[in-house]
Amino acid sequence: MKPNFYSIAIDKLLETYPVPRNIWDCSCEQGLLSKRLIEKGYNVFSSGNSNKGYELCHEMDFLKTTYIPFDTLDDVCIITKPNAKVCGSYINHALDILPLGALVIFLMKTNMLEGDEQLQNIYRKGYLRHVFQFSDRLPGSSDAFAWFIFQKPNYRETTIDWI
Repeated sequence: MKPNFYSIAIDKLLETYPVPRNIWDCSCEQGLLSKRLIEKGYNVFSSGNSNKGYELCHEMDFLKTTYIPFDTLDDVCIITKPNAKVCGSYINHALDILPLGALVIFLMKTNMLEGDEQLQNIYRKGYLRHVFQFSDRLPGSSDAFAWFIFQKPNYRETTIDWI
């Protein structure tokens, strides 16, 4: 089977950065990130505003969610690729509902680093810990993508590396 956009993105992240065992994919759509994480042995809870054909996707509005869908608050993170229109809201909400120290890891277009709105509503808060920029385009995309890793609180300088 030919590697796809999501499998390559996840594999690069997992090769580069340690992630917790319990992962919430809160924007699962067709479940491609979720499926790859499950293949890699992670415990994944998949949800989205609507189920787009992934049988394990729970329909729920992430921005209205007030709880973590795991029995434990330890070893939990969010890994997802949200729609560009909701990235800022999703980042802020994820940081609000996850326990302190938990990771929020989003696959986003690199241009999410641009703009006054992102600067004021996301980056000035200081929770961006790391950016892993893909040195090549992901299959099927003409856009540049990166993994953005947020953590609250973040006592480190934001760093960027290429993968």
